[in-house]
Amino acid sequence: MKQAVLFDLDGTLWDATRQIIPPWNQLLQERGIDHVFTYEESCSCMGKTVDQIAAMLFPQLNAEDGVQLVKDLCAAEVVSLEKTGGCPYPSLRETLLKLKETYFLGIISNCEDGYIQAFLSAHDYWDIIDDFECIGRTGRCKGDNIRLVIERNDIDRAIYVGDTASDQAAAQLAGIPFVHAAYGFGKVESEQKLNCIADIVEKAAELLP
Repeated sequence: MKQAVLFDLDGTLWDATRQIIPPWNQLLQERGIDHVFTYEESCSCMGKTVDQIAAMLFPQLNAEDGVQLVKDLCAAEVVSLEKTGGCPYPSLRETLLKLKETYFLGIISNCEDGYIQAFLSAHDYWDIIDDFECIGRTGRCKGDNIRLVIERNDIDRAIYVGDTASDQAAAQLAGIPFVHAAYGFGKVESEQKLNCIADIVEKAAELLP
């Protein structure tokens, strides 16, 4: 039986909130847009789609222009993150290597194409993560992308680890158990939670016996 532990990225595997601020502000300045992107705004963007971020940060723009601006900002952050990386949570590599002894590992995020790849490249996780997907590649919601990863890899059982209520809803849509990364950005009512990423080893053994 093929079993998988599938992860969200921001607030679950790493925190890149501070690292994306410089490339965002540089591009905003180059475009002559009077907006200084703050740490608080960076945190509030985590887990949201491009459309949601555009509506939140740039309500003065029409929807099409706002979405295109955010896509451009995301493209700029990918270039930067490939060089700087973000901040993986403590014991992440050891934890994932331990999980990989037993489980298929995947990442499914609401990010644009290139963002997960930047994480994998900057921190050398290409040989650890088996597959990944995002809305920026498929145009599909996170729940659909979770199912897509499960189906194309012939996974029999899986759990999804994330830090926000939208992650929980995505897992429910995909029909798999949700585990809350309580150390991340969101507050979620969940019976299954992690106080640190290392806790997933024991939790996976409990949910995927």
